[in-house]
Amino acid sequence: MTLVCSLMFVVALLSEVGATINFTVNLVPTIADRPILFANDLDEGGTAFITGRTASPGDFRSFSYSVDDGLIDLFPGLNNSVFAVNEGGQYIGNELVTNGGFLSSVGFLFDPAVGVRLLPNLGGTASANPQGLNDSGLVLASAVFPGDIRVSAYVWDSVNNVSTLIDPTRSYFSSGSDINEFGSVVGEAWMDLGPGQTVVKHAFRFTLGSTIEILPGLGGDDARAMSVNDFNVAAGWSEIDIISSSRNAVIWDEDGNLMDLGNLGGTFAYANSINNEGQVVGVSRYDSTTRSHGFIYESGQMSDLNALIDASLGIEILTADDINESGQILVRTNLGVAILTPVPVPEPSRVLLVILGLSAVMLRRFRAL
Repeated sequence: MTLVCSLMFVVALLSEVGATINFTVNLVPTIADRPILFANDLDEGGTAFITGRTASPGDFRSFSYSVDDGLIDLFPGLNNSVFAVNEGGQYIGNELVTNGGFLSSVGFLFDPAVGVRLLPNLGGTASANPQGLNDSGLVLASAVFPGDIRVSAYVWDSVNNVSTLIDPTRSYFSSGSDINEFGSVVGEAWMDLGPGQTVVKHAFRFTLGSTIEILPGLGGDDARAMSVNDFNVAAGWSEIDIISSSRNAVIWDEDGNLMDLGNLGGTFAYANSINNEGQVVGVSRYDSTTRSHGFIYESGQMSDLNALIDASLGIEILTADDINESGQILVRTNLGVAILTPVPVPEPSRVLLVILGLSAVMLRRFRAL
C-alpha cells in the first residue's frame, strides 16, 4: 500500500510539471460612491490604476490600488480619469469640466515635480486627448487642428516641450493607442474618401524619426493596433471580412508580418495588451452568443482565463485589459476589477530531483519487505 501511494504521489508531481500556469485573484475593493469601475493600467509593481464612476455618467474619480497601500484617491475632489502611469510617477488623463452646459475633457500630464500640465492641443480649440505614456515622459495624444475635423495623433516630448505629428501630411485621421519605451507608437488610421465611400480603418505603427507604417489586416475594413512592446511587436485586432464583420485578435511582428491569433470560439476577439515576453491578453466571445471572456495568448495557444483560476471563487473574468512584465493581468470580472498574479510552476529539474529521491526511498523500502 505504501508503494502504491508513493507511486501515486510521483504521478501527481509529474502531471504538475506540465500543468498550465494558474493565477491567484485579488479583487479591487468596491468604492461605495463609485460603483462602476474601469480598469486602465497596471504598473510593473502590480499597482492598478482604475476609474470609478457614479450612476451619473459624468462623475468620475481616479484611484490607484495595491495590496500594500489599498485604494488611494489620486486627485481628491477632481472629476477626472487617469489612463496611464510611468515608473517616474507621472500620470496622463482627462479632467472633466462643464463648459457652456456641456461636459468636455481637458487632457493633462501630472508630474510629481511640477504638478499638472495641460497637453498641447496643436492650436485647435478642442483639448488634446491623452492615449499613452512611457518612462521618458513621451506622451501619445491626439487633437484637432483649428478649423478642421481631422483628428491627428502626435507624440509630445514633455521634457523638451516638442510635439511630433504621426502623419505630418495629415493624409489620415489617426488615433493612437500605445507608446513603448523607444518611442514607437501604434493605433488606428483612416482616410476621408468622401461622401458615400467606405471608410477603411488601418492599424498603424510609427517611430520617431520615421514615417507612418500602415499594417496589413485580415481582409476586412477595420483594424487597430492596441499595444506595442519594446521589441516593436504590436497586438490588436482585425476584421476578417466585410460580410460577417467578425474580428480576430492579431499580432504584427517587428517586420510588420501579421499573425492571426484566432478567438475562443465566438465571432470576435480583441487583443488589448502585449508584454516583452510576447504574452497577449484581451477579450473574446466564446460561443455563438454575445457573451465574452478574458483570454491570454502564450506559447502559440489562446486560453480562457476563467479556466486558469479557482472556479470555487465564483468569479467570471469578462475581459483582460493589461499585462505587465511579471505576467500580472488587470481584468474586469462579474464582481469588479481584479489583478491576476501567476502562480509559479516548479522547475522540471527540481521536481525531477524530488522524484528521483522518492524513487530511491521507495526502492529501499520495497527491497526490505
